[in-house]
Amino acid sequence: MITAQGRTDPNQNAGISLQNCTIVAAPDFNKTERQNFTTFLGRPLRNYSRTIVMKSYFEDMINPQEWSKWDDYRTVETVEYIEYLNFGPGSDTGTGSNGEAIKRIAVKIARQFTVGLFLPGAGHWLKTTGIPLSYGS
Repeated sequence: MITAQGRTDPNQNAGISLQNCTIVAAPDFNKTERQNFTTFLGRPLRNYSRTIVMKSYFEDMINPQEWSKWDDYRTVETVEYIEYLNFGPGSDTGTGSNGEAIKRIAVKIARQFTVGLFLPGAGHWLKTTGIPLSYGS
C-alpha cells in the first residue's frame, strides 16, 4: 500500500497529494520476488478519504486494480481517488476495482492539488527547507 488517507468530513481541506513522484520497488526487491506481493496506490481509511497522484511515474509493480477497497461494508461513493497525467508501465491500469471512485481530471482541477495551493502557508515554511514547491504546474 502506497497511501492510506483518513479524511472524516467532506468539508475538510485535507488529503494526500503525490506530485512528480517515482513509484518503484526497492532495488533489491527483484521482479520474481515482487510476484508474491500486491501493491496498490492506496486505500481509504475513512468515508471521505481523498488521494491524488499526478505527474508521477509508476513502475510495473502497481496492481492493475490500482486502488484497494477498505472492505465490503463501507461505501466508496464519497471517496476521492484522483489521477492526473501519470506515466510508466504501471500507470495504464484501467478503472481499477473501485472504478466509480476514480476520477481522471482536467488541468484546472489538478492545479488545486499542487503543494503551493493545497497546503495553506506552504510557500513560507517549505522555502526554509529547500524542498521544491509547485504553485500550479
